[in-house]
Formats: sequence, C-alpha cells, structure tokens
Amino acid sequence: MKICFFGIYDPTYPRNRILKRAFELSGHTVVECRTNKKGVGKYRDLIRKHAQIRGRYDIMFVAFPGQQALILARLISSKKIIFDPFFSLHMTLVDDRQKYSRVGLHAAYYYLLDLLSCHLAHAYLFDTFAHRDFFVNKFGCDPERSHRILVGSDPSVFYPDANDSSSPHPFTVHFHGTNIPLHGVPTVLAAGKMLSAQGIQISVVGTSIKRMYEKEYPEVSFHDDVLYEDLREYINRADVSIGIAGTTHKIHLVIPNKVYEAWACRKPVVTARTEAIEEIAQDGQNVLLCIPGDSNDLARAVLSLRDDSGLAKRIGGGGYELFMSRGTPEKIAEDLKRVIERVIS
Repeated sequence: MKICFFGIYDPTYPRNRILKRAFELSGHTVVECRTNKKGVGKYRDLIRKHAQIRGRYDIMFVAFPGQQALILARLISSKKIIFDPFFSLHMTLVDDRQKYSRVGLHAAYYYLLDLLSCHLAHAYLFDTFAHRDFFVNKFGCDPERSHRILVGSDPSVFYPDANDSSSPHPFTVHFHGTNIPLHGVPTVLAAGKMLSAQGIQISVVGTSIKRMYEKEYPEVSFHDDVLYEDLREYINRADVSIGIAGTTHKIHLVIPNKVYEAWACRKPVVTARTEAIEEIAQDGQNVLLCIPGDSNDLARAVLSLRDDSGLAKRIGGGGYELFMSRGTPEKIAEDLKRVIERVIS
C-alpha cells in the first residue's frame, strides 16, 4: 500500500521521521507531497505537486503541522485521510505560550482550525490518551477514530554508549530544549543553581536558553543548538537527563521527545509528574517524577539519583526496557498497522 505524506511538514522533525519510518516498517511505500513555500504560495505548490501523484497512492497522511493542510487535503483528495494533529494550535499559541490574547481574531482563527481539523479526517493520531481526550472533549473529535501512537525515538540515532561503564565526574545533569513554557526552563535553572552548590554540573543545550540566561546563571554550562543526531553525545555524557518542568495544562497531555531520547540512551530521567507520563511509566521504576514547577523537588530528585547509584541504574535500565518494548519505530509500526486496518475496513 502507498501512503502519501502530505503538507507543510518538516521531514526531519522527530515525530514525522519516526512515523515515516514506522509506515515503511509496516510494509507500506511512502510518497511525499510537501512544500517549503510560505504564504498562499504553499497551497498552490501543494495542489500542483498533488496533481502529479493523484490516483497513485492509497491513503493520505497529513503530517504535523497540518491543520491548514488537512483542509486542503480534503478538498483535493478522495482518499481516506489519517491526520496527526500532534498538538492543538489554540492551546499552544493562546493558552500555553500566550502569544495571542484569548479574546481576538487570532484566538478565534486557531480555535476554528483545530475544530475543523477534528471533523475532516478518517483517523486521528495522538501521542497520549490524555491528549486524545483533550481533543475529544474540547473540539468534538470522534473517539472511535482517535488512536494513541507514542512519540518514541529512533534507536539508530539515540542509543547507549558501549563504554558507559563508569559515571563521568563531576556528576552531570543534561537538559535540552527551548524557552517555551512547557519545558519549564526557569525551574530547571533554579534547580541547577542549587545542584551546582552540591558539586553537580548542569549542561543545557539550546541557543534561545543560552541567550536569555547565560549571564544570570554562570554556574550552568550552556551550549548552542546542535544537530539532532549530536544530541546523543550530550545525553550520554551525563548521569541524568531532565524532561520537562513547566506548569501549564499542556504538560499533562504530552510526553516530549527528550524523554524517549534519554530512555533510548539508558539514562535515568527526571521529569514532571503528569497524567501523560503516568500512562506508560512508573515513578521509581523507569522514571523519577517531581512536582511541576518546583525547583526544590526537581533538585531533590536529582540528588537522590546521585546519592543512590543503585536507584539510578534501576531507573535508567527500566526506562531503556520501556523504550525498547514500546517506543521504537518497530513497535510504533505495529500500532500503525492496526490504525490502517481500521481506516480501510
């Protein structure tokens, strides 16, 4: 079966590259119909490119970001459509990042895009059940057509170091991300300041974070953005990896890429206690959970791993086993296969 990847998506973004690989592992051929153009030109370009492959694929997959592309897809294609919203535009831009006021044209526009997109596809993919339930309750997305497909990671990119037999010194904590509220950077850095006083090194990768906080936190080692494939080296240099520490509603809906990436490297993960993470992970077994937005509790969790090597090894190993059993492209392919069977039945 041929799957048409359609839209304005970035093929290198982890969610998209994992799903593409999973479709291929399911035995399907992926043909791409995407554009890098901006403005109205992107729609004209997609229409032109789609005309060249019309009738030469079986299912259309609208990749993230895709709310706008889905509307176009429904107009120009008669095939069944699978859509991966990945996140709500309204929640992300209005509620979470507060880029736009809740009262205004922008808020109404993004709410309408989310609402329309939840009624135009034949199947929907969500990274957690919590995220699925949010779309069902907020926008009326059909629960019977909504499926959980974990974010996962690629073990050919993220994997443990073969010579990881002893911890680096000093004890090191890794974090990578951006300044978006979901990540909770102020909480991470405040905890880092406390941990630095305990002889722990904090390594933070992210150009936007470095520019904003480098002078304020001289005890933290800041790094610019690196190539996606190079993140593995930073994760494997560390003893612990931090997931997210924000306090917005969105943290309870998602399990970010960075958590799967650290699990794939067999590193113990400390992250905020959320409904999403507790869907698949157990505190003290394959992750160590802390209070969202609480720098003291985040620092406490990290210190417990430094002071108990057995606990750190158990959580790192448990996270790796969880990833290998549920988060690889091969495992995601098995879940996708069931979705496709539902779509074509």
